[in-house]
Amino acid sequence: MYGKSDRYKSPHTQTRYLFNFIVNHDLQTLAFTTSRKMAELNAYFSKDWFNKNQMGNIANRIISYRAGITPKDRREIEKGLRRREYLGVFATNALELGVDIGTLDCTILSGFPGTVSSMWQQVGRAGREDWGISFLVPLTDPLHLYYVRHPDELLKHPHEVCNINLDNQYILRQHIKCATKEYPLSKSDKSLFGDSYKETIDFLEESGDIKQRGRRYFYNSTDKFPQKNVNLSGIADTDFKVIINKTDGSKIITFEEKGYVFKELHKGAVYLYMAEPYEVIRFDFANKTIELVPHLDNTYTESRYITDIEKIGKPLKSKVDRNINIYYGDVRVTETIIGYDILTIDTQTKINYKDLDLPPIELITKGVWFSISPAFKKQIIQKKMNFGGSIHAIEHASISMAPYFTMCDRWDIGGVSVEKEGEGIDIWSLIYIYDGFPGGIGISEILYDNMIELLEKTLELIISCKCKEKCPGCVMSPKCGNNNDPLDKQGAILLLKLLLNLEDKKNN
Repeated sequence: MYGKSDRYKSPHTQTRYLFNFIVNHDLQTLAFTTSRKMAELNAYFSKDWFNKNQMGNIANRIISYRAGITPKDRREIEKGLRRREYLGVFATNALELGVDIGTLDCTILSGFPGTVSSMWQQVGRAGREDWGISFLVPLTDPLHLYYVRHPDELLKHPHEVCNINLDNQYILRQHIKCATKEYPLSKSDKSLFGDSYKETIDFLEESGDIKQRGRRYFYNSTDKFPQKNVNLSGIADTDFKVIINKTDGSKIITFEEKGYVFKELHKGAVYLYMAEPYEVIRFDFANKTIELVPHLDNTYTESRYITDIEKIGKPLKSKVDRNINIYYGDVRVTETIIGYDILTIDTQTKINYKDLDLPPIELITKGVWFSISPAFKKQIIQKKMNFGGSIHAIEHASISMAPYFTMCDRWDIGGVSVEKEGEGIDIWSLIYIYDGFPGGIGISEILYDNMIELLEKTLELIISCKCKEKCPGCVMSPKCGNNNDPLDKQGAILLLKLLLNLEDKKNN
């Protein structure tokens, strides 16, 4: 199925075939997906298949489960699973742990979840009281296909070390606000909160959230319950209200953060909720309100965006290894949603594109980057290769291999390749990888420490893929806002060899 031709069968389709077959044999099945949208789409397709084959009794027992559904709906689904009222569920890692759903017969992992720890947790959802079976369906993702070619590395891979950034201001501010609400803090509490304690205290005092009285800091915010604003699964504020309007009335279904809203809930977007499609008819940015109505067309939407990045101040760390200058520090990432594609649900064919005019989303975070000398660029161009496509391909492939070294998946990080940086003749190009969370959570710092090993794995991955030019198994990315264009696989191989000082050794 993989690596034998340039044509890839959809792993999501394979997952649904497997899911439908098992559910049809009355085995309660949980299929883990890698995104909210895929959980909803898979549930929608599966229900549709059973309905079209006159098995509505089974279709009614299939559901989706993910972050963003109401607590009431969550409890109903969990209860339905325990009672076997639901026979099959497509879920994100929201069902990975901490939720009592009883014992299941089967789990399907639609893609490697990003970490070995998560993989075994998801596998372990089946067969807790009796026999069980679990399947891993690899996606057309470089890391997934790397493990297909090297299964022993997956099965013997040690559990990852957790990334913790103790100095993340966005997290510390929330913790200290909650702490002062419980009991006043003092300067000596630095031992509890780390080196960034004073900086955080000063910020909260200036914002009016805390107030110093004598030697202690007291809670001073008008918010009576700061704990309710702490999201255990993320850092961003979830302050956009999402409302569904139906003939029998309206109801609030969720609160979402700005980045997710701009990508998935913009005006005209099709949004799936518990396997039912809805269309965004009103996007009220000022009042942070999104209104949905049932969507009747056989279509869904995918947003398109561009990403820019810039360094903030001097690098926090730097080093030279092989032929690479490597840096780590603060970066500013600006993402602009420029429009969206309209696709048919049945065939995923693009039938239209519409522009959007939305303000950019800014992220201040931590990143790692490395520079590429003009001499290497010249060699790539002299061999009639696309230099921009070469660094773009390295960016994609290295991001996909990052979870091999750190506890994350590719959706936790982002990347940008910059063909020109600076002015004059000696113009250096850069490849950035950054944490996808405000303030950073430690991922890019680990990648800084392991950059040579990461690029070696990236080179191994690209060389081992049997495609001629590019494919989802090596240098293409499902996250790419530029439609995976340009990409130059052979240029990426040569450039990586130059950076790792392998090309010179071969020629000697």
